[in-house]
This record gives sequence, C-alpha cells and structure tokens, in this order.
Amino acid sequence: MLTIGVGSAYEFAHEHEHEEEEEEPLIHADEGFAVRNIVHGRFATEIGGAQWGVSGLHGENHFGRNTYVVGADVSRDVTLGGKDASFSAEVNYRKVEGVEEDSGENHNFYETSVALAMGYALTDDLNSHARMEWISGSDTADLDERVRLSTNLSHYHELSDQLDGMTRLQYNADFLPGGESESTVWLQYVIEFGH
Repeated sequence: MLTIGVGSAYEFAHEHEHEEEEEEPLIHADEGFAVRNIVHGRFATEIGGAQWGVSGLHGENHFGRNTYVVGADVSRDVTLGGKDASFSAEVNYRKVEGVEEDSGENHNFYETSVALAMGYALTDDLNSHARMEWISGSDTADLDERVRLSTNLSHYHELSDQLDGMTRLQYNADFLPGGESESTVWLQYVIEFGH
C-alpha cells in the first residue's frame, strides 16, 4: 500500500531569550522540524506474516531550509498465551539543513534513531506497551545522545453507543550521557466520538 500526504504543520512562536552567561547553541533543534510544504510518503506491504514499511518526509523547516526524514519499520501481530501481542522495530534518519542566526553560516545536522516495541493485551479492555529507543544526538544542535525506556497501561471502555474512552498511565525513563537520567509520568484520558 502506498500513501502520500502533503500540507503544513501549525507553528508555535519561538523566542530566543536566554540569560547572558548561558551559552547559545549554534542552531536550535526544534527549528529543524519540517513545518511548511511537507510531503510525506509511505510504502507498506506484508511479507511472511509481518508488515514491512519504508517512509520518507521532506519539508521546509524554521530556517527556511530543508528537513529530510527517511525510515524503515517492521511489525508483527501474534497470539501469546491466548492474548493478542505485537512486536515492532524501526530505524529513522533525519537530516536538517540549518543556518546559524548571527553569521548566516550553514550548520547542517543529522540524527539516527532505533526503536523496539512490544504490546500485549492483558484483558479485552487493558493493554500494556513497552518501548526502547536510542537517538544518536547532534553536537551541532546541542542534542545529547539518549536512550528512552517507556512503558504504559491503557484501559479502554465504552461510554455510550457513539462514545468510547481510553485512560493511559505512562512512565518514561531517559538516560543521558554522564550517567544522568530523567523520569516522567503521564496520565492521559482520550474520548473518541463515533465508530
């Protein structure tokens, strides 16, 4: 199956107010996201019971330059112990054509990421999901290499004939260079209209 999308993303204002002694990175990583004139394509097919896919994205970033993302993924749904389970792996590569604000000098940066994930249906209404992701980082964009481990529990329930709800509790552990780590916990509630 081939899918193609075009469009633009909503932009938030980005202010560059920092303390005088704070060292300013050459470019800001969040300015590398494609926001205008985005073209996205994905090709997916089933081979050997698994879903294989390749995708690519091109768009204009906050610098008025190009951002490119290419990726490949594989996933498979199986039954374990009579319960539904899923496994997936993906690799992505991002190139951002950037420019330093003061000098106007080009400063491109590149990032690679690899992710492995597993989902498991504990009951008909309760699912668990775990994901591990490594991201290479970039000195140019002041992005550290990092590893994130995430796990969540999601509970699905029917509110009415045309209304469903989902509650998700998620824990993230980010491991940064120098032995530093950060933990976050999220609680999310989603209401879905229609079926």
